Amino acid sequence: MSGLRINIEKSRLYGIGIDPRKVKSFSNILNCKNDVLPFVYLGLSVVKDMSKVDNWHIVIDRFLSKLSSWKSKLLSVGGKVTLIKAMLGSLPLYNLSLFRAPIKVLHTLENIRRRFFWGFKDESKGNGRDVMFWNDVWLECGNGSWVGDWCWRSNPKGRSVDDLTELSNRLSTISLVDGSHDRWQWSLAPNGHFSVNHLSKLVDNNLLDQFALGHNHIWNNLVPIKLNVYIWRAVNNKLPTYCNLASKGINIVTSGCPLCNNVDETIDHILCECVVVKRLCLRYWDWWKVAAPHQLSIKDIIFGSFVPGGYKLLTKTNQAGLYVMMWSI
Repeated sequence: MSGLRINIEKSRLYGIGIDPRKVKSFSNILNCKNDVLPFVYLGLSVVKDMSKVDNWHIVIDRFLSKLSSWKSKLLSVGGKVTLIKAMLGSLPLYNLSLFRAPIKVLHTLENIRRRFFWGFKDESKGNGRDVMFWNDVWLECGNGSWVGDWCWRSNPKGRSVDDLTELSNRLSTISLVDGSHDRWQWSLAPNGHFSVNHLSKLVDNNLLDQFALGHNHIWNNLVPIKLNVYIWRAVNNKLPTYCNLASKGINIVTSGCPLCNNVDETIDHILCECVVVKRLCLRYWDWWKVAAPHQLSIKDIIFGSFVPGGYKLLTKTNQAGLYVMMWSI
């Protein structure tokens, strides 16, 4: 005999599909306490049927408790990725190691992580009874055409002016049909009905080219996450260059390149085409003892191979060095 004894004080008797009176009677015989489902054992919720979505609310609530809007605002992109991998990726492992989660639960957990990464937050909304959108006057008819009746807190600037002009031009061509109810219509589909499948095909066929990030681009793990994010933002023209700031209506003294002051500061110029950057690149290629390319772009840095022989590790190391050089600029 091992000498181990059952601790009656810590024991509980549960019954599944049994009359509670019988369970209580058996517990009196065993001299232990009886309880009912669900209960928590070692932090794991034990219920009758874990195949139901409602029984996973403890895991979902635990996810939500770790994700607050202030954390998403204060953390950088790299910090969010680290938090998701280190903490949120391990929270459901204990439950998933014992129970098979429903597909809807997995989608809910992934949606929570996705919204946290991109900074989305849930806002409480009312029942819509006090919304008077259709009665608000935002268009007025004059001389047979529709004109926007705008009321701005501050005058539009930069790209907003072009968007407003385009909207006004579209409104001028609108004609209302008497006796017809308003309805949503998807103009990119022949039948006018929207579908996610049709939208996905349009994006893949018309917006994403063969060099689009996310299709065949693998981030370089030899450099920190912030450098990969920096290059990703550069490819998607999301860096705060002078030209991008001016297009958003931000008043700047000059849009010239701060290094050479010859042309406007665009992403391609400040990272690849500037004469100062080209001199830095020549020294980089001389250090690698590789012939410098005549022209270099952001996409060449990501997808190009400048190391003779095609060795993957050397190619990745060369790419990491280019990432660091672009970051230092």
